[in-house]
Amino acid sequence: FFEDEHVIIVCTTSEQLNEWIKCKHFQIDLSFKRVMGEINEFEINYYSNEHNLILTFARVFTNRATTIAYQRIFRVLFDLVLQLTGSPPQFKHIHGSGWNCIIADLDYAQAKGLGLALNEIDNTKDWEEHLVHIFRSCLVHYKRKIREKGYNDIVKNKMIALLTAESESAINQVFDDIQAIEENAADWITFYRQKWVIASLNKSMSKIANDVWITSPDNTNVAESAHALSNRRGRDLKLLTAILHGQKLDKERFTTIYVHQKYNIPNKGRDKGLISRNVMSNKRNAKKLTKVVPTKRKQNEHTGSNKKTKTNIIEIEENDKENICTISSRKIKTRNGTEGDDKESEFTLKLSELEFQERALALRERELILREKEAKIREMELSLAEKEHVLNSTK
Repeated sequence: FFEDEHVIIVCTTSEQLNEWIKCKHFQIDLSFKRVMGEINEFEINYYSNEHNLILTFARVFTNRATTIAYQRIFRVLFDLVLQLTGSPPQFKHIHGSGWNCIIADLDYAQAKGLGLALNEIDNTKDWEEHLVHIFRSCLVHYKRKIREKGYNDIVKNKMIALLTAESESAINQVFDDIQAIEENAADWITFYRQKWVIASLNKSMSKIANDVWITSPDNTNVAESAHALSNRRGRDLKLLTAILHGQKLDKERFTTIYVHQKYNIPNKGRDKGLISRNVMSNKRNAKKLTKVVPTKRKQNEHTGSNKKTKTNIIEIEENDKENICTISSRKIKTRNGTEGDDKESEFTLKLSELEFQERALALRERELILREKEAKIREMELSLAEKEHVLNSTK
C-alpha cells in the first residue's frame, strides 16, 4: 500500500520466478475481468515449448494503471526475483545475457513504467532507449486499432506498410504520405513517430537482435490465452477468491512441469510453439490460395431419374361417315419395364405382409399358451389352499 492509495498484491513463488529467469522473452498484459471492483490483474506470461504449456510467472493485483503504478510493479517484481532466487534479473542489452525481448500491448503507461524501471537498473540510457533495445508491441492490436479508425483504405494500407518499411527514410516517407492524404491523422502520426513506438513495430528501427526479433512472438496471444484460462475459473470474483483460483491454476501448471522433468511424462496438449504455429499458418494460407474445383457426381445408370422411356407411335386412319376426319400420329407413351417392376414390388409387399401376419399369429399362440399355463398354476394353488384349510379344520 502506498500513500496515494495505490495497492499492489504480488502472487508468485520461488519456483515460478526460477522458471521466469530461465526464459529469454515473455509477455505482459493487464486483465480487467477477473476481479470485481477497481482491482485488475497484471500477469507475466510465457509459452514453454519444452512442456507445451502456458505459464504464469507472477500475478499482480492492482487498482492503478498509471506510469508510476507500473514502475512500482516492475520494481517490486525485480526485487522479488532477487529475494526468492538469489540472483538479480538479467537483461541482455544491459548485462549481456538474460531477457532479450518483452512483448506487450502498445499501452503508453505500461511501456513507460517498464522503461523507468529499467532506467533505475541502468541509468546510462533513458527510458525510451531501454525500450528500443528490449520492447516489442503486439501487431494484432496495432492492426485492429487501424481497422477501427474511420480512415479510408489508402491510409490504412499506408499504416500497415509501416511494419515492413526497410529504412528510416522509407518510414518517414510513409508518415509524410499519410499526413498528405489524411489531415485528421496528425495525433496518430505524432504518437507513432516516437522512436520507441516505431521501434516496437518495425525491425529496422529496433535495436533488438535480428535472430531475437525473428524467434520472438509478434503478438500477445499467449497472454490473452492465459487470461482465458484464468477466466474459466470465474469472472468478477472477490479478491481473495481470485487469488486462490490463480494459485490453484499455477500449481497445476508447475506440477505438470515437475512430472515431465522427473518422470518424462509430457503434457497431453499439442505443440503450440512458434514453429508449429507458423507451419499451421502457412498451411492455412496455402489452402486459401488453392482453388478447389468442384467435381460433378457421376449419376448412377440405374437411378429412377435417369430411366429412358420408350415411345410407341401408333397411326390410326379411320373414315367416319358422320364426322369425316383423320386421326393420325397419336403418340402413346409407355414406360419400359415398369409393369414388371410394379408386379414384382406388389408380390414382395404381399409376401412381407404374410410373413408379418404369420409372426403375429405365432406370438398370439404363445400368449394363449402362457395364459393357459398360468390358469393351471392358479388352479393348483387354489386346490392346495383348500386342502390346507381342510387339514387345519380337522385338527
